[in-house]
Amino acid sequence: MGDKSSGKDHLEALRAGPQAPKVFISYSHESADHKNWVLRLASDLRRQGVDSILDVWDLKPGDDVARFMEHLASVDRVVIVCSEHYARKAAEGKGGVGYETMLVTAEILQDRGIVKFIPILRSNPGKILPPFLRTRMWIDFERDADYISKLEELTRVLHEAPATPKPPLGRNPYLSAGSTVRDVFADEWFRRHQTAALSEVQRRGAFMEVAFGSSTDTIVSEHRALLNVAERSAIHTFGWPIGVVLHVENGRPTADADGIVARIASAGFSTHENFDYWALRLNGDFYLAQNLFEDQRDPTAIFFNTRMVRTAEALLYCRNLYNNLGLKNGAAIQFRIHHSGIKGRNLSTSNPNRLMWPQQRKSSADSSACTIDFEHPLTDRGVVEKTMELLNPLFVLFDLFEAAESIYQDVVGNFIQGRCT
Repeated sequence: MGDKSSGKDHLEALRAGPQAPKVFISYSHESADHKNWVLRLASDLRRQGVDSILDVWDLKPGDDVARFMEHLASVDRVVIVCSEHYARKAAEGKGGVGYETMLVTAEILQDRGIVKFIPILRSNPGKILPPFLRTRMWIDFERDADYISKLEELTRVLHEAPATPKPPLGRNPYLSAGSTVRDVFADEWFRRHQTAALSEVQRRGAFMEVAFGSSTDTIVSEHRALLNVAERSAIHTFGWPIGVVLHVENGRPTADADGIVARIASAGFSTHENFDYWALRLNGDFYLAQNLFEDQRDPTAIFFNTRMVRTAEALLYCRNLYNNLGLKNGAAIQFRIHHSGIKGRNLSTSNPNRLMWPQQRKSSADSSACTIDFEHPLTDRGVVEKTMELLNPLFVLFDLFEAAESIYQDVVGNFIQGRCT
């Protein structure tokens, strides 16, 4: 069973809509002035919409100190007030700072590419950092006159609201005259396979479509190699992979002039029959249509965590596939996901340990589609970000629901590590 207190926190966050970042503040108890300064910082952050966790507020007599420090694992960010005293205690591994250092170091060693630990300098003229933070960028709070500007800088980091947002990536203006950028989804190949797939999946219920291809670079493969690559690229964490390659009579991929095609009818955990249709072209284009996993458990629901897992899986499959086909790094990918048959369904979860909001959230529309561009290969962090970008148009149909980035980090991060949550 999950931790009841963390489940309650998760419920409250979902009720509130966009989630306030939860931040643990780590510091050393070295003087009254220093402790008062940290208290001021934590209070100002709460006024700026940051859910600060501080021992002064959240650790009471009789509480387990070690358990309190383990908030480090469950929060979105950890702000570490690096005074010279803190840096020395961390290096020596002494006291509460030493225990926190052990926990932080363990998390950094299994870092999934998500920035979590933010050092800030205070009472530290020599700018000495603990060993585990020496490669991290810090924010300098040394000068009291700079407090307001540095507080804004920290708050923007915690809310992921940069003062100068990175502009979208444009097309290369220096492509040679013979270079072309292909409109992937204008290709008749996708329309042909979509027509064949929808004749099967639509009559069985709600479904998801995934399609992608390279818009700038060409792949040349042959049928046997393509089948081998498809099988090696599948991800088996969920149990029924996207692009699954079966070796039985009913479901084995077959060859056509352009590549390979699989048509799979299957009954899962219920009497409800699902259909999977996927096609992989010799040039690397991919198309999938499949009935929703939810129909095997609850045909009235959409599971938000399952949608995150399935979308992340499609992105990871794309990465694996193109790595295995030798697509060069930096190639532009067009990627599309479409959900249909969802009107009137409730937003729910497949995991009973994930508490949900008490009111029902029903879809106001029957379908949702999103198309994005990115460069191959996506990093793990990129998979989290693109999953969020692809699913925002779907979740907003459920009474304007928006899942916090920390939820994506949790669900998708665990999936990348081989766990479904």
